[in-house]
Amino acid sequence: YALAILSWECLSGETPWSHVQHPVQIAFAVCNDERLDCEKVGDWEEAKLLIQKCWKRTPKDRPSMCEIARTLKDMEPKFANTENDDDEELKRC
Repeated sequence: YALAILSWECLSGETPWSHVQHPVQIAFAVCNDERLDCEKVGDWEEAKLLIQKCWKRTPKDRPSMCEIARTLKDMEPKFANTENDDDEELKRC
């Protein structure tokens, strides 16, 4: 879940829940399945989908870190033109 929030913040350039006056309101919003606006991420559909998967209410419905790593690796050509074949951690996934 936290990865989705960090990703949203990085891609949108905004502070999550900056309009909220008290942190408890954030907890209530999350418990009521309120999520940040993925349209602020831009038109990168793969990123939006990953964020939404990481926001699933039930942790078992969220992707594992290995699944996330594979998804990010698949997305890599869109945000980097480097190849790094020595990703041992990723190879274990």
